[in-house]
Amino acid sequence: MRLSRLLPSIGLAVTSVSVYAVSARSSGGTLHVNEMPVWTYRTGAASSRAAAAASALRSISSSGEVRVKALRSSHRIHVGGRLVATISAAEASAQGGSRAWVASLWASSLRKALALPPLWLESQQVRLGVGGSTTVKLYGSAAARAAVSIPNSGLLKAELRPGALFVRAIDLGDASVVVRSGQSQLALKVSVLPAASAFPQSLAAWTSGLPASESAVRGSVETAIATQLKRYPGTSVTVDFPTIGSLAMGSATSVAVRVKVTGEGCFPAEGVANVTVRNEPLPRIRDAHLWYSNHPENLKGPGALFAADLEPESPARLLYHHINQAPFGMVLQTQILNESNRSARLFVIPGDAQPDKNPVLAGTRAADQFLRGWLQLSGEIVEIPPRSRMLLSFRRLSPQETGSGLCLLRLLRGGPEKVSVRVDARPSFGASGTWLRALQSPTPWRVLGLLPLAPDSVSERVASNHVYPDPFRAEEVAYQVGGKYGFVRIGQAAIPRADGEASLSGNFGVLYSIRATMENPSEKAADVEIAFESSAGYTGALFVVNGRLMPPTFLQPKGEISLVKARLEPGEKREYLLLTLPMSGSSYPATLSVRPVTAPLSFGSDVRGVLP
Repeated sequence: MRLSRLLPSIGLAVTSVSVYAVSARSSGGTLHVNEMPVWTYRTGAASSRAAAAASALRSISSSGEVRVKALRSSHRIHVGGRLVATISAAEASAQGGSRAWVASLWASSLRKALALPPLWLESQQVRLGVGGSTTVKLYGSAAARAAVSIPNSGLLKAELRPGALFVRAIDLGDASVVVRSGQSQLALKVSVLPAASAFPQSLAAWTSGLPASESAVRGSVETAIATQLKRYPGTSVTVDFPTIGSLAMGSATSVAVRVKVTGEGCFPAEGVANVTVRNEPLPRIRDAHLWYSNHPENLKGPGALFAADLEPESPARLLYHHINQAPFGMVLQTQILNESNRSARLFVIPGDAQPDKNPVLAGTRAADQFLRGWLQLSGEIVEIPPRSRMLLSFRRLSPQETGSGLCLLRLLRGGPEKVSVRVDARPSFGASGTWLRALQSPTPWRVLGLLPLAPDSVSERVASNHVYPDPFRAEEVAYQVGGKYGFVRIGQAAIPRADGEASLSGNFGVLYSIRATMENPSEKAADVEIAFESSAGYTGALFVVNGRLMPPTFLQPKGEISLVKARLEPGEKREYLLLTLPMSGSSYPATLSVRPVTAPLSFGSDVRGVLP
């Protein structure tokens, strides 16, 4: 029973309780009545005043009336007609209130203490982990004379302390601590549970990059915690990350992460996981293939969408882009399957968009994430154990929503001869807890960890024919002041499929490297620009100009944006290197032009949007 249920309501009337001796003592300037602290003196000889109040209370009955008397220079508290305390103006000031306020507060606290039963425990049941301890408040007039016993002493140790019962857990199981004093008895039930985890722990993480970006380093730490942290099965992990910076190639750093682990059937644990992160030098290897999961683009129901095998040091750029056209929700899922008996080390540069009903927005979000990592070769190295799988993407698509992603996958040497990659549309399901968080994450393996192979993962699958070798295009364009404009059509010259049977219309996911040259042979300065036009329809524009990633822009059909404006002096020549790629959901081909600055430009010119 809680104390609030044991104590009578306190108003202006006198409180009546059963009659028994009062236990009172002092500790410094604090007065304890029935082991409950009731007030602390802050002026004068505080210890002596508290001791005098305790002595006065020990000589009265607990049924004595608690009254406050207001005098000209002080307020006084009486119990059973006997003076217990005097509150002067100086004492009231030290307490931060008036004499009347302090007297009322002290009297109320004293009434509560006097109303206590002979024994009262703050809690009747506690849970502890093995080796854990707790202190439960023990009040009442008989508490100071109480003794404890433990019927099953092999599980617990307990001792009485002033105003408290201290309990330490020794072994797993359920036990009780019995508190006795005279005819009064209470029992505290104690459940000793396995600890959710033990701390500190040391973990290892791997990343790569020139340098590895802050997001890549943090992501590798998240993966280490999800995959290596020793904890009770079925528990959930909450992480409080410190500030994490980028990491130079070949270097290492230690990150101290505060971790809390909770779950059913175990005792919560909290502590520090020390994660050592290493930036492993990986030479840049040209992306060997573009894997294109877009057939069908419009999903009518669950089914297999793409399958391929990733071989060591043959990097694949994976693009997936699908729209849920069914009247019900589905889950778009991409898995990396290690069906071998050897651990696989996978370097991944992720790019996964939050589903959206705007396909252009979804595709641009994914491409923006990917390109940021690809420019610095910045990503995460994940070790997939034998007979395990990694969920690379895991998104619930409501009707009319688009799921889109663009990422780099590179299987490192020293492991299996291949891992399998599958993209599937699966029935939606009622997710909660960790699975719900995974559905909301662009990197679900950092939430779920690495999973055992599921029966449907190793079923027969047909390799997709939508594989496109060497997904790059190099273009050059030049313009001389006074001459013809220079043009590049992006997404028009389709790259061929690996089997030679078809080409990739629109070149979605293909990286373009465009070298643009401007020259002014005239005798007057001239203003020149590089402009991008959405020639075929609503389009997202994502460009890197001379190594600088520009914010994404969204253009209506025939809209234009000026990427570069330059004033060329007579005889001056300039070169610019632009990187871009046709993005999923956008309309291609589009046009890049080098030309004189025109004013005004068409719709959308010189207006750069910010990616939502």
